[in-house]
Amino acid sequence: MSDFDSPPRPLEPQRLAEAIAAAGPYPVVVGAHDTGHLAFLVAQLRQLMPTKLVVVVPDTATAGLLEDGLAFFLGDVG
Repeated sequence: MSDFDSPPRPLEPQRLAEAIAAAGPYPVVVGAHDTGHLAFLVAQLRQLMPTKLVVVVPDTATAGLLEDGLAFFLGDVG
């Protein structure tokens, strides 16, 4: 059974950080149900990983919502 055949699992920030570190300089694509969930996940990764993250969203409205969410979760740190 491949990962594609198994049921979806909730994203765990620590496991995702490990997967990103193992991927090296290659992109890791992660989908989130909504911008708040994505903001929480990115905030957790920011605290777990020493590297910079690049987050691509589909439009400026989503980017603004993500920015608001990150400000909420990270405060002045982000």
